[in-house]
Amino acid sequence: VVESGEAGRWISEEEHMLNDPEVERKFNFNLAKTLARANRDKLFMGKIFYLTPSVQPSMQVLTNIITYSGGRVENRRRKTTDQMKEINSGGNVNYIIITCEEDIHLVTDVLRAKL
Repeated sequence: VVESGEAGRWISEEEHMLNDPEVERKFNFNLAKTLARANRDKLFMGKIFYLTPSVQPSMQVLTNIITYSGGRVENRRRKTTDQMKEINSGGNVNYIIITCEEDIHLVTDVLRAKL
């Protein structure tokens, strides 16, 4: 954005692509290919998320990101560990908890169950 301002016009973003080789290696994916996909609105299709209250960015921001990407946010009542095991069976991760250090006490049972 700064360079576009200096140039007095929007410049191509191709020279400023977001990349993180370490994360790409760790999770075995290519960020550039992921961002170029036409169906990014389906990234979280079939995924259910539970957000703990103190997450950052805010619950509202994360909810927007998740729902705009095809996922569902469940904040009324978290699934039990047995329900999570069932939902995540078959090698798929379909129930995802997003938490933070301040809320870790809310998910100790999940951590103990190694889910």
